[in-house]
Amino acid sequence: MTNLPDNTELVVSAEEPGDFGESYSVFDTVRSGRFGGESASGGATVPEGVYLVEVTMVSPGSQPEDVQNVIGESGERLTGKLVKKDNHGATVVARTKVLVGSKAVAEAASVKRATERRAALQRILTSLDRLERAGRASSHEFTPECMARMRADQSSLKNIASELSQMALPLPGVFDLRYAASILQSCVSCADGVMDSCDDGRSKLRAASAAIAAGKLR
Repeated sequence: MTNLPDNTELVVSAEEPGDFGESYSVFDTVRSGRFGGESASGGATVPEGVYLVEVTMVSPGSQPEDVQNVIGESGERLTGKLVKKDNHGATVVARTKVLVGSKAVAEAASVKRATERRAALQRILTSLDRLERAGRASSHEFTPECMARMRADQSSLKNIASELSQMALPLPGVFDLRYAASILQSCVSCADGVMDSCDDGRSKLRAASAAIAAGKLR
């Protein structure tokens, strides 16, 4: 429940602790002193797990006129321990920890998902490492053998890029892996003079490897 006026627009975000967890973010609106439910989730079910939930009021200047009439154009009428002020005015931010499922089940589910996502990133890293090494060792001549290998390797890279595109960008190493999957398309080519692409890809793979290793499960 909230004492913010009806029609106040909010952003509700939830993320699992650690660096490899699920995260969700939705817009919601206060109705009769409440928010959440299907209006926020679109009817989707959040899986069992541990979540850090943050509810943030959209900036006062972007609120509907009837809301601004109550809270002030810059939120100057807002008061209380949840009010946060900056150069753009005042807003409201509330944070809490939520368990979906029993404590033991929720904690186990979050750790399991994080472990699986880190393992998937490690698998992709290993595949890209193999492709980079194969591209570097290639004859780089337009022979039938090289052309067949290039087509197979570029197909693999496209599949990897598609898998990475479905992963949340903040996950450790995902940005570097996406970049590597793109630049290695040139590295595995049969054309000459592609070592710069191989070197660039290798640099991104090192960065991804370090990020994945440093990431916390919880």
